[in-house]
Amino acid sequence: MNPHFIFNCVNGIQYYVLANKTDEVLVYLSYFSKVVRESLANATLRLIPLEQEIDFLHSYLKQEQMRFPDKFDYDIRSFKGEEIGFVQLPPMLVQPFAENAIRHGFMNLKKKGRLSLFFEKAGEDVLKCTIADNGIGRDKASLQKGQPQDNNRPHSGTITETRIRLFNTTGSPDKYKIVYTDLSKNGKPCGLQVELYLPMEIG
Repeated sequence: MNPHFIFNCVNGIQYYVLANKTDEVLVYLSYFSKVVRESLANATLRLIPLEQEIDFLHSYLKQEQMRFPDKFDYDIRSFKGEEIGFVQLPPMLVQPFAENAIRHGFMNLKKKGRLSLFFEKAGEDVLKCTIADNGIGRDKASLQKGQPQDNNRPHSGTITETRIRLFNTTGSPDKYKIVYTDLSKNGKPCGLQVELYLPMEIG
């Protein structure tokens, strides 16, 4: 997660307090405390239930919607079936891609952003998560003036890619992988799609 995340959230809380928006600050604090609590609790866990990950993503994205009003909408979908309650995955693999879409794809977008997350089965024992946005695209985002330049801080996507490499054991076929697809319409960039493939682990 972005190292400046907590600092930015505290600024958001300060805004609501100074604006005397008591109801909003209570809702914001509820999402914030849940996101931080889950992040700390899951930091040492190898796997968590898919339903728990989805619940965490809802809290994170609702909080970001409060930080950036009317900036984006989102939806999270998952496959149906009894087994969804038993599917497990490593924590904090999906959130960085959602964060990147908001931070880099939507901040300079002139229309309202749309973020979609879809969990599905891709084979007998593979879990696939697709994160798609209608942002400005990777190339344009990298050229945007005013984007924070954190040259001394690894990009959250890079950190996740490193985690993926560590999950894949040397000499074995890759069980984890990330596929990036730059979306375009009429030859113009219109977002990014990330496909994250994970082994289907049943707990």
